[in-house]
Amino acid sequence: MLILRDVLGFTGAEVAEAMDTTTTPVYSLLQRAHATIDERLPERSQMQASASGQPAVGAYRLEDSGRFEFHHLMVVTLRGRKIDELNAFHDPDPALFGLPATA
Repeated sequence: MLILRDVLGFTGAEVAEAMDTTTTPVYSLLQRAHATIDERLPERSQMQASASGQPAVGAYRLEDSGRFEFHHLMVVTLRGRKIDELNAFHDPDPALFGLPATA
């Protein structure tokens, strides 16, 4: 849900439709997800990408060097407007997806 809304730019209504629910639980869960991420993962970053025509997100982790370095790629497979699969690929070459190695 968080990836669809905050990274891929879906509207709350589009996320609700993809998850077969209403916008009320979507916004409630987004608030909780933001709070959890801020608490547990303050040193992460994401960039929008595409993999084989599917929406994807490149995840970066803050390293001791002070730079965000590519960590993994999350690919969202949609069937119509609904999520069919979420797949994480660790250690792919970020350049293959138009992403930088560091951010």
